[in-house]
Amino acid sequence: GRTLSIGGRVLDAATGAPVAGIPIGIDAVEDADPLERPECPNSGVDGTFLATGLTPGAYRLRFAVHGNRPELEYLETEVEAVAAGTKDLEVRLHRGLTLSGKVVDQEGDPVADLTLRLAADGVRARGSGHAIAVTGMDGRFRFGGLDPRPYRILVGTAGEFADAPGDRFVIGRTVHDLSPPMEEVLLRVERGLPIRGRVFDPPGRPALPAPRGGAGVVVVVPSGEEPLSWYEGVALSNADGAFFETRALPLGRTYDLHASRPGDFLGAVVRGVAPGASVVLRLEPALTLSGRVVDETGAPVRAGIRLEVRWDGAGRGPRIGDRLPVETLADGTFRAAGLAEGEYRIAAEGYGTEFLPMTTRETFRAGSAEAVVTLRRGASIAGRLLDARGKGVRWPRVRAEDRSYYGNGGEDGTFLLRGLPPGPTRLFAEDEERGVEVDLGVHEAPCEGLVLALPGDPRRGR
Repeated sequence: GRTLSIGGRVLDAATGAPVAGIPIGIDAVEDADPLERPECPNSGVDGTFLATGLTPGAYRLRFAVHGNRPELEYLETEVEAVAAGTKDLEVRLHRGLTLSGKVVDQEGDPVADLTLRLAADGVRARGSGHAIAVTGMDGRFRFGGLDPRPYRILVGTAGEFADAPGDRFVIGRTVHDLSPPMEEVLLRVERGLPIRGRVFDPPGRPALPAPRGGAGVVVVVPSGEEPLSWYEGVALSNADGAFFETRALPLGRTYDLHASRPGDFLGAVVRGVAPGASVVLRLEPALTLSGRVVDETGAPVRAGIRLEVRWDGAGRGPRIGDRLPVETLADGTFRAAGLAEGEYRIAAEGYGTEFLPMTTRETFRAGSAEAVVTLRRGASIAGRLLDARGKGVRWPRVRAEDRSYYGNGGEDGTFLLRGLPPGPTRLFAEDEERGVEVDLGVHEAPCEGLVLALPGDPRRGR
């Protein structure tokens, strides 16, 4: 049961005085239940802390976790492999450097309530520790507990956090090469205006977002450019299904708005829109393509096989909407909606299924209801992955040389790779979070009962 605890004191490394109010993070790292998410209150007035409700095993403790506490003076410190049941852990924290300054607009007036995000240059902002600060009424901000290395500040955010001035100032600018200690950093933000509008279907009804496929989205790009992904978009409001609003956009240029294809309608485009404008996008009727997917025996495949309907035109580069994802139903049928006139090929990625990836040689015209796609079953490799001590690696990430083939891992180290081409294939074990990968050698597919051993546990980066 979860009856154990870890306790101790947090002290100032220079003075030995207890440090109160230090945020503490705790993660299971060895033997302990990897699915548990233990919590630990901040250190008390006498510097003591106590994490309770732990299972037997080892834990990683992180002290002075900055997150939403940019004012902390101490460097974030990790203590590895602390055994559950430890009662007298002593942690000494060192004071770090500070980086502070002010955010102003183009006229030099302070900008309040603007979110800033700090990360070390060359390191992803997410999980970097000293993450977020919000400017005060005087536009000032402060980050503490920093290492002596260059940092970058993202001025405003692109959607993860709400910014009160987000409809008046252009956010998303990044300032690099800020090396603490620095006390008077001056950041300027540019004034801008949003573009607002509504999206309607051909009968004049609000265009409700479709439940799948990224539909119900408006993408805004500078005039003359083509959008690369619907992930750049502004989702439609749930209030009436039609309203959208962008972040503030820089003045002095125009933008093109692309509406995605919700349901049975084509998208729409309005070009040359200036910031501050209000626009209406009207969708057009579209065609569908439907059919069935069978295996090599002619039997319908199971539900949930992912397909992609790809426009087969020539003479233009790829655009969003040319590739529409669909899935098979229980009887092996599928239906792709929101297609323009033209010929399409159908591809099956095979990822995580028993079937080989493929793309049809035959093309199908939009509007057809009789497309037939035949999939071939691939080979499989089943086995178990052990660490250097001969113990099963929990939830192993095993893949074949082609990154389309990933195995489903179990708690005891078992894994299963399906949909492989028959014959020799090289296997790898990887940990995406730490970026560590181990070559497991070449093995023949199909194969069952394969036992593989690692020179070190890739989850621990050894």
